[in-house]
Formats: sequence, C-alpha cells, structure tokens
Amino acid sequence: MKKLLLSSAIFLLLSPITYSQIFWKIAADAGIYESIDNEDSESSPEASFDGTVGFRFKDSSGSGLMKLRVNPEILGLTERISSLRIKGDGNFLHKMNNFDLGLTISGNKYSVSKSGAEFNYNYYLISVDFIKSLSRTQTIISRIGYSGIDAKNGRAQSGDNQFISVRASDISIPGINFSYGIYLEKFHLEENIQFLVSDKLLNGTKAGLELSASYLGSVYAKADYRFLLLNTKITQFKSTENYLRLAAGKNLTTNLTAMVLVDAYFQNLKYKQNISNENKIILPGSFENRIFGKLNFALKKDLDFYIKTGYSKLIYNSTSSKIEGWNISVGVEITKN
Repeated sequence: MKKLLLSSAIFLLLSPITYSQIFWKIAADAGIYESIDNEDSESSPEASFDGTVGFRFKDSSGSGLMKLRVNPEILGLTERISSLRIKGDGNFLHKMNNFDLGLTISGNKYSVSKSGAEFNYNYYLISVDFIKSLSRTQTIISRIGYSGIDAKNGRAQSGDNQFISVRASDISIPGINFSYGIYLEKFHLEENIQFLVSDKLLNGTKAGLELSASYLGSVYAKADYRFLLLNTKITQFKSTENYLRLAAGKNLTTNLTAMVLVDAYFQNLKYKQNISNENKIILPGSFENRIFGKLNFALKKDLDFYIKTGYSKLIYNSTSSKIEGWNISVGVEITKN
C-alpha cells in the first residue's frame, strides 16, 4: 500500500506542469490550558507551533495541491501533556471528455503524551473520485477508497477498510451548495492487549447517509454530517456512529475576522447479550471532539494577530482514557500564498 501511495505521488509530480505556486504558513501561540478530566486539575501554561508548506499546480488538463503540516503542542506543564501532529495531503483533479477524475492521498501521524503515558495514532488513505456533471447546477460524485489505521495505548489496534460513496451535489440556489448521498464500508480490525495473551479479530460493515451544505455570502458556513449503522458479530443492529463538523467565518471589519469550528464524533455501541466485557472491542473512529473560536486581526498583508479559545476532548482506545480541557491563547500567524 505504501508503495502505491509513493508511486502515485511521483507520477503526478513528474507530469507536465504549466503553473505552480509554493505557499506556506507558520503560527505560534501561548496561553493557559485547564484540564477538566479529574477533580485535582489546575490551570497551566500552554504553547503550540503550527507550520504548513505546500504547492499548487495547474495545467491544461487538471490541477492539484500537495501540503505538509507539522503541529507540536504543550497543553499543560503541570500534568505534562504534549502532542505532535504530522499530516500530509495530496489532492489532484484530471479533466477528461465525459467526466473528471480525482485522486486523494493522505497520511496522518498523531502522538499524545500525558505524565509519561503515550497514545499513538497513524492513519493513511487513498481514494479516487469520478465526477460527472449532469447539468450546470447538478453533479454526481462517486468515490472508492482504502484506508488503514494503527493505534497504540496499552491496547494495540490495527486495521483497514474499503469504502464507496455516491453523492449528488446541487448549486441551483445562489450561494448555497447542498449534497447528499450514501456511504458503504467494509472494515477489518485486529486488537492485541499488552501483557495478556489476547488477540481479537473483528470484521464488519458500516452503511448510512452523508449530508453536506455550505453557504457563501456575508457569512461563510459549512456543515458535514455522517450517520452510519454498524454490523458486526458482537454488536446489535441499532449500533450507530455519528460525525458532525461545523465551520463558520465572518468578516466583522476590513481587518477583523471571527471563526468557529466544531468537531463532534460519537458511537452508540449496543453489544449482544452473550458478549462479555473482556470480549468487547473498541471500534476506532475520530478520537477528538472539539469546539473553538478565533478572532483574527490582520496587522498587514501577510501578518495576523489572533486570540483563540476552545474546548477539546481526546478519547483513547477506551472511554475511561481521555484528555479533556479548555484553553485560551494569543498568537501570531505569517502566511505566504
């Protein structure tokens, strides 16, 4: 799989390019973090750095974008909480006679440490889109893909899945883009509990709906929602998985912008009555729920000052292992587009 990802990227990079643009962004902030996952929590200094570099390119037959993001954070000196995110993405579009062909490649490495205990999560994905315009305002997007995970926190999990989705997109209302469709996934998961001779294997399927809506006017707003039913040998039919993302922004003045982001993920797993606690297995998903707001002050063309506050809850491989807290920080951001 890794060879396929690498060869795909090299092929696209070596394709003839008539236009390219390098861009980058760096941001650094400092503030206060308060953990609320136990009664003895207290406020502590926090700091983070966020750097992104990439390039866009375009030729007569299509376009693409590749970028790499590195984001280390110190969330609390008192409880020794730190994290590191490294993420690479590539998105490519090739125009053909009857439809457009898209390719997405993504890899994500996320490590969190709290008082010496570590949680590591690795994720990669490759998907292909077939995009067909039915009219000036309506489009059908079919996606097939493959992804894999590797998560470790005492309980080590690894697995992969194959998925397909079909969505219809409609822009007949000016400023509004609405899409809806179905999502199907077949997954394979293995789990090993350290210090115990206990290997678990689980296969299953997920099926459900995908909804998305965006508005671009005096306010920019975008909402994505996915509702899935899960089917495995240890869960009942009414087990569900939900994911919601909301993003909004508004220019308050020429130099002042307000932004809000919400990520919410939760599972409602109903186990069969004959399944004992030791035979239950945690299905991996999005491990972090968060909500934050940001005020951005443009000091000059490529330099911004910002104030950011928010709440986050990182869930480990079990519901009893978590990092939960809120923070407020101030920082500066430099961009080059």
